Amino acid sequence: MKIGKLKIVLLILIFFVLLFGGSVYDEIIKKSSTYGENFNDVRKENNLEALNKDWIIDSEINDKFKISWINTKNHMRKTVEYGFLGAEKETNEYYSGGLYTYYSTFDFSPKKTEYYKSMCSGGVNVTTTITKEEYKLDK
Repeated sequence: MKIGKLKIVLLILIFFVLLFGGSVYDEIIKKSSTYGENFNDVRKENNLEALNKDWIIDSEINDKFKISWINTKNHMRKTVEYGFLGAEKETNEYYSGGLYTYYSTFDFSPKKTEYYKSMCSGGVNVTTTITKEEYKLDK
């Protein structure tokens, strides 16, 4: 008898989690307070470029755990990936118009930046790690 009541309570609980799970996430963990111009203070603390009016949200890449901006003036894309506790990783892409696409990734914990360049050769992407100086000079 008690097991039957427990099953009913569990089913009701599962129903409400499925029905309201997304809105609970949005209320508890507000991504809106950790991206865009509201996020510029955190970006400056980590030596990341501040976002301004030249950056627009790319609606094709956004979801609950990822947001992307594009800047068509200089062929760049910034994508920030989120976890339950906030921003985890940012990837910057720069399309040089030449042979290479340049990337930098910043991990918010530990605070670490890595630089790459990628080239498509014979239908295969070849990515190599480069230094910060090469990243700035090659672009």
